[in-house]
Amino acid sequence: MKWKPIAASLGVAMLLLSGSAFAQTGAAVKTEQSNVAKDKYEVLKELQAQEKELNQQLKEKYKDKKEAVKDKKGEISQEVRDRVKAVMEEVKALHQQVKELKQQVEEAKKNKDEAKAEELKKRIADLEERIKAKRDSIKDDLAKIKEVRKSMKEKFGDLKDARSDVFKHLKQMQHEKRELLKQAAQFKKEGDEAKLMAVLDKAIELEKKIIQAKQELLK
Repeated sequence: MKWKPIAASLGVAMLLLSGSAFAQTGAAVKTEQSNVAKDKYEVLKELQAQEKELNQQLKEKYKDKKEAVKDKKGEISQEVRDRVKAVMEEVKALHQQVKELKQQVEEAKKNKDEAKAEELKKRIADLEERIKAKRDSIKDDLAKIKEVRKSMKEKFGDLKDARSDVFKHLKQMQHEKRELLKQAAQFKKEGDEAKLMAVLDKAIELEKKIIQAKQELLK
């Protein structure tokens, strides 16, 4: 009879020891996860520092190109630009009138109103003459602009080349990275180490892709 209380006490002690060991193991795992997350943050920080250096290099490269393009564009005076722009806007408006009149001609033909159709055609011809006259008035200016654009393309490449797609993709990746970092901050606040590390892994891989894309732009 005396052994029963002793056995019960031993059982309780074993349970307490097991619980304590389990708690210690859990704490150790949590500490290890925290250390891993900290390491990932350090990796991400180093990658971001590398990206920052690339940003500066890109800034210098495109600053020089921008200045060179500006100088080339300077070969066409602002007066010429304004004149061409004004005339082309007038031409555009006249083309719209021609388009509308041609639709009216079709309607007149459907209604078998030949007289109206002929009248509309004369108005269209008159408008087309006015369009030609306006374009002729800036013929030399347009030739100069075309020449400068061709020279710029030969010297600097197509300003709307495939790099524009790279910039667009970079912008998208930067947005995704910001979202991942927001998630990481939230998981860290909640103490969810597993989700935090998963998000950090994604952010690290995305940062590597961003760096690679910017290195390509520097070539």
